Amino acid sequence: ASRLAGAAAAAAAAVDHCATALAGTLFAALGAAFPTLAAAHGAAELRRVIAAVTPALQREAAFSLAVHPSLAATAAAALAPLTAAHPAVPQIVADPAMAPGDVRLLWPGGSAERDAGAVWQEIAAVLHPAGQPAAPDRTE
Repeated sequence: ASRLAGAAAAAAAAVDHCATALAGTLFAALGAAFPTLAAAHGAAELRRVIAAVTPALQREAAFSLAVHPSLAATAAAALAPLTAAHPAVPQIVADPAMAPGDVRLLWPGGSAERDAGAVWQEIAAVLHPAGQPAAPDRTE
């Protein structure tokens, strides 16, 4: 009976170890894919950020919007309705240091940012207490 109990305990430990290893592998795969996913959906996220802050921007005479160069034309198109209807003068900064899909808006009364690296860190913080290893930095 004690051999059977020992075998059951060893099997349970092996299953737990395998489950933890599998979860870690899945977490690492998601972390590796996250920058690509963020970039692929960057244009849609840019439009959402602009739509969300449009009420604040309507009151501003000028503001700046920084994006990866691949999104500069999308940013200009997304801002066109705002600038046509209001006197806002946007400065679009094509910043190659920003990750594709990241957006930073600055105006005298505030700011808004979509930072995929910060989003990944929040995901990792939620998953880490569930027994996952500390998240790799996915800001590239």
